[in-house]
Amino acid sequence: YQHGIKETSHQFQLSRTLYQDDNPFFVRDHKYCILCGRCTRICQEVVGANAIEIIGRGFESHVATPFDGPMIDSSCVFCGSCVQVCPTAALMPVSRLGKGREWELDRQETICGYCGVGCKVEYAKKDGEILYAKGAAENSVNGELLCTKGRYGWDFVNHPERLTSPMIRKDVAYQMGLTDEPWELPEKSPLKVHKPKVKDSFIPVDWDTALNLVAEKLAENVKKHGPDAFMGLASARCTNEENYIFQKFVRAGIGTNNLDHCARL
Repeated sequence: YQHGIKETSHQFQLSRTLYQDDNPFFVRDHKYCILCGRCTRICQEVVGANAIEIIGRGFESHVATPFDGPMIDSSCVFCGSCVQVCPTAALMPVSRLGKGREWELDRQETICGYCGVGCKVEYAKKDGEILYAKGAAENSVNGELLCTKGRYGWDFVNHPERLTSPMIRKDVAYQMGLTDEPWELPEKSPLKVHKPKVKDSFIPVDWDTALNLVAEKLAENVKKHGPDAFMGLASARCTNEENYIFQKFVRAGIGTNNLDHCARL
């Protein structure tokens, strides 16, 4: 594309022109495959999944699963390592299709936001939208390898319902004088029983207002019920420094050892 090549020196048309989108993560377009074997080797020798291999002979040779079945039915763990090492467009993330050329994308390195391993991730972006992720090799604990979550589980960033500011319930905001509109929970509102999210029942506020409200309510409840009525639940999605500060807050600030974590929160 970049150099304007439109013809091939092959005297015979390649028979491996199969296009496969049999999984939700990446597509396989065999007409771009140069049979370098990088995808099969990393799958067999590094990941250990043995999900793909080169089958056929001559112009019919192509990378496939055992018995050439769908990728979704193979032993593939969808870590995407084969996609990352592919030097052509034979393996391409679904989120990347039709979104521009590689030299048009911006790069941003960060740490994966899921488990506590702390894998280094490089996101490819265009116009502020993340298109795909890959493992970053330099100064990383994962050495370019990522799991399915780390490589494909970032789409929540672009979700239209993602919270972008602190929210306070409208009845509390009215009591604080943040709004002139009186509002209270309907008598039959499920919020009184199950406390789910109710549309249009919250208003956005600044961080100082939200933190002051939380501090006030925490102090009020600790004074009324004692520090052991409070429990802190940390997350492996936070950094080590954030978790350290959180446990310090619970133990020294609140005065309780009711502290736990959830590695998948």
